[in-house]
Amino acid sequence: MKARTCIGGRPHMNDTESDVERIMVSPWSYAGLPPRSEDGLLLYFWSNYSLGVWSSWSLFADGALYFVRRIEWARGRDRVRLAGEAPTTFGAESSIPEALASSLVSQARDLSSMVQLPEPPGINLDGGQGKLVLHINASELKTITWQVGRVHAKRLDSWLEDASEVLNSKLPKSSAREAQNAA
Repeated sequence: MKARTCIGGRPHMNDTESDVERIMVSPWSYAGLPPRSEDGLLLYFWSNYSLGVWSSWSLFADGALYFVRRIEWARGRDRVRLAGEAPTTFGAESSIPEALASSLVSQARDLSSMVQLPEPPGINLDGGQGKLVLHINASELKTITWQVGRVHAKRLDSWLEDASEVLNSKLPKSSAREAQNAA
């Protein structure tokens, strides 16, 4: 696996990671799951461990209904990839109660207004990266990216762990984690 290095303030990714990032940042269009409106996306966040599974969770509102969508990439499945072949990702979706969606959005708003944000990510050889993107309105996003385990990121790390745990309890068991362990 290629190490990511920082170029111009942004980590350099290999081609497969770039392909996966394009999937992660547009969860409404994930093939194989019901189509969702980009306008219905309330927030998404991810946990990206450079030697493990990259998982993202997205919250959508569709009228009076709310949904969580998890997309995961099992790195171990794509050690060898043919040209033009899509990365091996896994997606799942479930409905969630409005109260849970509202609570997570409210918590994300609180986090996005933190006075001291964590230092930007740099070289990440075998650590983890967290990301939180909150849709303020149709034209405004609030994005926080951090390295997991850093001093200034403890509050974000704790929220990421808690939010992913509660949302995973509403979703089917992770196929990506089983696939990663089999690799």
